[in-house]
Amino acid sequence: MRLLRIAILAQLDSVTITEKLAPVLRGRGHEVDIIDLSNLPEKGFILQQEIQSLVSYNVVYYRTGLNPNSNSRRIVLLEEFLKKSSVKMVNLNYTKYPQIHSKSFEAQQAKKHGLEIPASVFLPTSFLKLSESLGLPFIVKNNFGTNGKGVHMVKDAKDFVRIQNLYPNKQLLYQSFIPHDFEYRVHVTDGAVDYVYKKAPADGDFRSNEAQGALMLAAGPEHRQKVMELAVKTYKAFEFNLFVADFMLDKNSDKFYFTEINLNPGWGDIEEDATGVDLINLNADYFEKICST
Repeated sequence: MRLLRIAILAQLDSVTITEKLAPVLRGRGHEVDIIDLSNLPEKGFILQQEIQSLVSYNVVYYRTGLNPNSNSRRIVLLEEFLKKSSVKMVNLNYTKYPQIHSKSFEAQQAKKHGLEIPASVFLPTSFLKLSESLGLPFIVKNNFGTNGKGVHMVKDAKDFVRIQNLYPNKQLLYQSFIPHDFEYRVHVTDGAVDYVYKKAPADGDFRSNEAQGALMLAAGPEHRQKVMELAVKTYKAFEFNLFVADFMLDKNSDKFYFTEINLNPGWGDIEEDATGVDLINLNADYFEKICST
């Protein structure tokens, strides 16, 4: 097996990287460096030693470190630099999709590629117009929230005012509420589906996020083929190497809706228990595979 030099661009407090992926790769004999780019100055960004040194690696995996809301230009410059240097890149596709972390962009991009999304309103408007367009209750999402934070249910005008006041000058996405018992989550690697599992909201909540107490459950054969087809369509819409995609099943109509793409899955023990798949080693296999040619 060819031993590799692998750079993972991530924040140093990322448990998924520091305690899971990096140790597995090192255990296989690979050299792994975790590099946090968040403190590099914008002026002369590409000329910084941390950036210039990346040409010596076999593969660079972009995880986190440059906030796309304020640093999207730097991410694009990084991508262009590595491409010119013929360095293999994982999840650096920001030149084509600089708004990938925007929930509004995700929804519109998914719809453009034939994926069903909940009825959506992308621009601020009145409670009356939203309730007429989306029905009640409806969902409000902070455009750049994570782990279920910034996702709220609006049942009446009082809810609407309270939630609007939480996010002054923030871009919000408004969507119809889809009655559901769970969401399907699908892990995709270069267009191929690796595993499928379900996320069931905690009692009294509507959000299917693990961080909000949702349960990770094994997925049976029902709907598996359909969800896999939707995941492949999602790959064609976004073209990132590694991601998980979520699809909500309307329990009243059995219709699926794309809800989000996540470029930074957790790969924790809970996910492994639900899928029966060693997710960390699966991703380590991928790095070795793309560097084998």
